[in-house]
Amino acid sequence: MFNILRKKKNKVIFWSHIKGLEELAPIEPATKFFPDWFKNLKAFPKDAPSYFAGTVKTCPSFVDIYKRAFVIPLWCDLKITINNSNDWTWSSPSEIFQFSSHSATQYTNWLPEHEKERVKLILKPNCPWRCKTEKGYILMQQPLYYHFNEDFEVLPGFVETDIYHEINQQMIFKKTGEFFFKRGTPLCMYYVVKREELELFNVNYEHPIIKNYNKGYTKKGYSGSNIKDFLRTKFNSSYSEIRKKYFNEQ
Repeated sequence: MFNILRKKKNKVIFWSHIKGLEELAPIEPATKFFPDWFKNLKAFPKDAPSYFAGTVKTCPSFVDIYKRAFVIPLWCDLKITINNSNDWTWSSPSEIFQFSSHSATQYTNWLPEHEKERVKLILKPNCPWRCKTEKGYILMQQPLYYHFNEDFEVLPGFVETDIYHEINQQMIFKKTGEFFFKRGTPLCMYYVVKREELELFNVNYEHPIIKNYNKGYTKKGYSGSNIKDFLRTKFNSSYSEIRKKYFNEQ
């Protein structure tokens, strides 16, 4: 199992063997890549009723996905034409930027039939970035959450960057045709996670943690005396108050 880290310093170093790339297409915090529809969304639309609790813009869990990740943007312009998985071409501005593919026998052929139709090509960029994490910490690669990209998405997975430092993405193209992607197009998200084994256990309602948590509940709500454990004193933003209490978040 793997635990996503909260704020930790010096756990991850990104670098490129192409000098200057860090200025042209730097790896950035994911908060710089919120999808446009989310950035334009109002937390409380004008026509919302008075009891309306707010749109997803007010949901901390949505924003937290971006607060805890890095995004690697495309490091060069890319032109690609896809007829099928065996008939495709690509071009980039320089021979130092290379792309290849995963054959259908590696992945696509073994998928359920309905999913095979969705995978037109698996493009494998020769990523110019490298990553080094401290011993016991690795990268979790994820697609861009909530971007709903119609053309491609990157497959999820783990890269054990404490012992291996290349991070080549696997881009699933969903359509055939001609495509042009500008340098800076976000590819995927990376989280620094800790490698450790977690022991799962069956629910035991006599366990002290569960017993103490449950005893505060009554049919009318929460009656416990430790208010910091359950701050439902407001209709809105109670979750945010709990976070401020425990993590000193503003």
